[in-house]
Order: sequence, then C-alpha cells, then structure tokens
Amino acid sequence: MRTLKFISVFLFILILLMVFGCQKEVIIEVPEEKSEETSEKLSETKPSPTPISIYVDEDTPLFLKQAFKKVVDAQPNNFSLTSKIDNAELKISVKKEIEDIEFYTEIYTQILVPVVPFFTYADNINWNDIKLYWQGETGALDYLTNNKSTPTLLISNDTLTSLTNLLGPPAENILINILSIKEILELSWKDQNIWSIIPFEELNKRLKVLKLDNIDIFDKKLDISSYPLTINYWISGEEEGIEKFKIALSNYLDKSRDIDNLTIINMTGVTAMVRGTANRMEKKGILYPGEKIAEILKNADLTHISNEVPFVKDCPVKVSKELVFCSKPEYMELLKDVGVDIIELTGNHMNDYGHEAMLYTLSLYEKEKIPYYAGGKNREEAQFPLLIESNGNKIAFIGCNYWGPAYVWATDENPGAAKCDYEYMCSEIERLKKDGYNVIVTFQHVEYYDYNPTDQQIIDFRKMADSGADIVSGSQSHHPMAVEINNDGFINYGLGNLFFDQMFNLGVRQGIIAQHIFYKGKHINTKLITTMLEDYSQPRLTDYEERQQLLKSIFSASKKLEKISSQE
Repeated sequence: MRTLKFISVFLFILILLMVFGCQKEVIIEVPEEKSEETSEKLSETKPSPTPISIYVDEDTPLFLKQAFKKVVDAQPNNFSLTSKIDNAELKISVKKEIEDIEFYTEIYTQILVPVVPFFTYADNINWNDIKLYWQGETGALDYLTNNKSTPTLLISNDTLTSLTNLLGPPAENILINILSIKEILELSWKDQNIWSIIPFEELNKRLKVLKLDNIDIFDKKLDISSYPLTINYWISGEEEGIEKFKIALSNYLDKSRDIDNLTIINMTGVTAMVRGTANRMEKKGILYPGEKIAEILKNADLTHISNEVPFVKDCPVKVSKELVFCSKPEYMELLKDVGVDIIELTGNHMNDYGHEAMLYTLSLYEKEKIPYYAGGKNREEAQFPLLIESNGNKIAFIGCNYWGPAYVWATDENPGAAKCDYEYMCSEIERLKKDGYNVIVTFQHVEYYDYNPTDQQIIDFRKMADSGADIVSGSQSHHPMAVEINNDGFINYGLGNLFFDQMFNLGVRQGIIAQHIFYKGKHINTKLITTMLEDYSQPRLTDYEERQQLLKSIFSASKKLEKISSQE
C-alpha cells in the first residue's frame, strides 16, 4: 500500500514538472515575439535623412526654375528649395567667369539661335552687331531686313532673361516685343521686318535660321563652346549631391541641341548623266560634275538623288537633242562619290531602253545597297514607300510620276515608275503619320520653265500636304520654283537641275539643294542651298549676287502663292 502511495506521489510530481516545463517554454517564446515587434517599431520611428537644400539664383530663366521645382515636388524627401543662399547645400547660378571652377559643374547648357522670317535674303548675322544693337545702335542690324529698315526684336521672357545674363540689360531705345513662341511664329509669317532669338528646341520650319559669325548651328562637328549664344548654368556643392540632383533633373529637362537626335537630309532636283554632261564625264573624268559640291552633298545623314535615266551597258554618248536617254554603268561612281543614300525613280526616261534596262538598273542599285523608291520591278514595289530610321527620326519617302509617258509607268507585270494614284498616296500618308513617320512626297510633275508653279501643281502638291505630308518636293523641274508652307507641310515646287546639261538660260542653270532638318521626330527647318551650273555638267555654289537674285525670284513667286491662298 505504501508502495502504491509512493508511486502515486511520484507520478503527481512528474506531471507537475511536465506542466511547468511546457509553461516555461511558452514564457520563453512570448518575450522573443515581443522583442521582434519592438525592433520593427523602433526602425519605423527612425528619422528620415534631411533633404538636400538647393538655392536657385533669381536670374535663372523661368523654364529652368520650373524644371528644378518638378524635381523637388517629385522627391521631397531628397531635395528642397531655399531662398537663403547661406543655408543651401547646392547652389545654381549663371557664371560667366568662374575662378573656383573645381567646385562647379554644368547643370544645363542653353543654346539660343538667331532667326528671321523664312523669306529673308540675309543668311548670316554678326555677333558684334548683335551686341551693338543690344546696346542701342539699332541700325547695326538693318541688313537683316529685305528693305534695309531697322528690325524689331521679338523674344520671350525667358530669352530676355538669358540674354540679360549674357549681355547685361538692353538699351531702352531698342525695339523689343515680348511674345510667346507661338506669337513669334505667327508674326514671322506676316511681318518681314523682324528678327528673333529663340532656344534651339523651339526652332520651326516657318523660320530661317541665320548663321552666327558664319557658324552653322546644324553643323554636327561644331564645338558648341565656340558658339556665342551658348549660355551655361552651373551648380556648386558636394559632388554626391550634385550627381543625385542631375540624375533626377534628367527626367524633366532635355539636353539642348542633342545631335544624337538630329537628322539632315539633302534633297536634289534633276540628274540625267547624258548628252553634254556625259560628254564632259568622258573627257574630264567621271567624278568631274560633282567636284565642287560633293562635300556639301556628303555632309548630311541622307542624300537623295532623282536619277531619271537607266544604266545600259555600252550606252552611246550623244550630244544631240535626242530625248531617248541612258547612262553608262560606270557613271554610278559619280553618285557614290557625292554620297547618295536614296535614289528616286519617278523619272520620265526610266524605260527609254525597255524593261530589261530598267531591271538591270535596279540590280545595280541593289548590288551597291542603295535603296530606291517610286519605281520598281512592278506596280506594287514602285508604289511602296521607302522607310528609314536615322538618329531616332522615322522618315518615309513616297513618290510618283504624274506626266508619263505611259510606257514609263510600272504595271503588275513590268518595271517602271510609280504612276500617281492620289487616293492610294493620301491613305498611305495618313497611315505612315499614324506610325510616327515624317513623310516626304516627291513628284515627277509637269516640266514648267518658270519660278511660278502651274495651277495643277498647286492642286496636287497641296493635296499631299493636306493629307499630312511633312515635305512635298518637285523633282521634275529643270528650273527652281516657289516654296510655301501649306497646312504645316513644307512645299518645294521645283528644285532645278543637279547634274544635267541645260545651259540655255539663267533659270535652268540655277539650282537648289534643299537641306531638311529633323529633330526628335519633327521637321524643324529647311535651308535652301543655291547652285549655278557650269560647263554643261558641273554645279557650284552661287556667289553672293547670284544667290540674292535667285532667292528674290523664288520668294517673289512664293508671295504670289500666299495671295492665292488668301483668296480661296
């Protein structure tokens, strides 16, 4: 009995130990859970880092101030603005001469560009004359206007701030109108006695960009630090904070004049290496016609040539007025030497030697990897647009032959030039625009020896612009013709001859290389490079008087188009 009692007591004690042992384990685990929660709460209540304080000089243009504010608003924990320079960790200002340059770095470089209305004869402006004008000598820039009157300066508030930073306050007597960019564009098409200075990114096809001390702002080899209208804005402070702010700012402020987004296209008129031109190539060398303009043509991202003639083996060189044309295959070397990138095939003579010659010509272009458009092995290929991407800009070329003759037009079975089908072309233009392309339309239209286009040209060219074409260009004309902007499309009614032997009057010797500028997906400007044909084959740049005469003739015809538009 005592043994049984002993066993009962022992079992009771054992059960108590087990119960308390389990409770002990629970007690140990509970504090661990509380400890983790406490740790989390402590980490949550840690103070966040103090935002980097930034002082912006009051003379900074508004567009920069707005960009800086966007950064601060987006990252309030990282950055803050202060009006007290002594409290700022980063300081932003304009510095013309910085002695302690090691403490500074550029935060933004603004590029300003002098411009005038498109139909202005002047091509260059002198930096010293700009400074004289700013100081009150308004007559210093009389040469900018076609009638030599004193021009009025149109600028935005931001540009006024920038110029004041660069040149000091303007004299009280100079004529300045403070306008928005939109208002400047509207006035520039109506008033010829004005000039302006605008940011590079605001350039527009309605304006003529002036060289500054003969410096071309579109020259990709330009050392921008040598350009007088370059304004640097600087930031000082600790390097880590500066880099952090610059990275954040890149989301709200694009680089000014980013040449990686710039595309330059040279468009040319008639090329037909036949008759007198072929004769000179035989006597003076195949490259002779391009010797004086090759560098200009090559100095572009894309160079277009409308070669109207097929290549034929053993093609005879004739100097007669016969209108059945061919070129020797060796003449391809001239096109390559001037840097051709794109061949247009709308020419009237593409089937002069039959379909086999046309197919042979296409095979030569394919062998040289030179893309072509507006002509092909059949109708479908001839009509299909040529699509190119260059420096981020999407460009589409599409063209057609209006004039014929009928045998030159491609069919479902035979090669040739694309016949004009306006319903198809308008729908293609609209489709290409929706796909983000800048559309260039070229015509082989009526050959008309005048600066003024025909009524039918006006109707057809404007139809393409109304459909959304960015540029409409007449490749048919042996004579330079008027230009206009219609529905935001730039129209060249005719460019004249490039390599062709016509010398019988001034108009057929004159020519234009239209240099179209595209930037960040938009056509922003066009330069008219003027040429004069010599020796039945060789174009050269015009001299000053020749250029003035040609521009006056073109612009006079262009003004007539404005009157026609206003009466419609």
